[in-house]
Amino acid sequence: MTSRPQSYYELLDIAPEAKREEIALGYQRALEELAQEHNADPGRRAVLRKAFEVLTDPIQRMSYDLGTRPQQSAGRMSAQSSDDADLTSTQTLAARVWESTWGKLLIAALILVGVIMWAKSGKSSSADAPSGAAPQSSLSAGRPAAGVGPIGGVAIAKSEPKLPNTSMAPAGPRSAEDIFNQVSLSVVRINVANAAGSPVASGSGVVIGPGSVITNCHVAMRGDTLEVTLTGESYSASVEVANEERDLCLLSVSGLVAPAVSLGSVDSLRVGQRVYAVGAPQGLDLTISDGIVSALRESQGSKIIQTSAPVSAGSSGGGLFDTSGRMVGVVTFQTKVGQNLNFAVPADWVGEMRTR
Repeated sequence: MTSRPQSYYELLDIAPEAKREEIALGYQRALEELAQEHNADPGRRAVLRKAFEVLTDPIQRMSYDLGTRPQQSAGRMSAQSSDDADLTSTQTLAARVWESTWGKLLIAALILVGVIMWAKSGKSSSADAPSGAAPQSSLSAGRPAAGVGPIGGVAIAKSEPKLPNTSMAPAGPRSAEDIFNQVSLSVVRINVANAAGSPVASGSGVVIGPGSVITNCHVAMRGDTLEVTLTGESYSASVEVANEERDLCLLSVSGLVAPAVSLGSVDSLRVGQRVYAVGAPQGLDLTISDGIVSALRESQGSKIIQTSAPVSAGSSGGGLFDTSGRMVGVVTFQTKVGQNLNFAVPADWVGEMRTR
């Protein structure tokens, strides 16, 4: 008997409702398990990669889910069969009630009671309004309501568009966990090697666009070859734009599929505001630390961010994020003398890379 092919969710051992970060963790686990297997299928890595790409892209995932919905796992099929059995039993009972004389009388009585109650509620609604009072208008206390605008000096009521339900949107600053979940698929480790292929340095980088990663030039230009690592997968990279004066290098990474971070501005920062550094200090991928904006130092017509968020060697090129998850700076250097004196160049400079 031929076994059914595994779905992408089963390949990564995740639930169909898995979020982006759970997909990334499942993908990383699957790669680690594959690496430990003897005589592993060489094509399985490509299949796992395809599963990751599809499930992390909303449009591809929607299309995949619609195409594979009938192919559920055995457990879910059993639950579905049980639901169908309950439904059949209920439908059979309802049919028996309807077929009996007393059942018909009971249903007719219920319908009559419903009609009487509906009629009474209509009269009550009409009685609530004072006699001669005008219907409730969208204009109140002489002030136009939302959706009312003047046309030729006359206020014309416009139909208001339906707005999405934002009641579940987080209010105010977000937690460190929320920030990490948002940016963890966009922060990479950068490995630098010499012409012989021997490693000479490592640092961090942040995805800012399709196949584009920002990092520090003092990381990217220390060797001959560059490699970007994300969720256990490695990609070759090259320097596309270098601004050594500002210590920012834009890398072109072939085949990299990852979401770009949102860029903020140093002008939105205030001293004392909480920030988060995410990078790969000492080669430890996806390390997050928190601190505050210690100071904003004038430099090159902008401001360098001084922060107490702990960083170490290897953090260079990583992102500094505000409490909304926007990257406001690129971690660049620290002073060895003193304690916790760390600095990031403003993310505003990232947008100027191609024009300088």
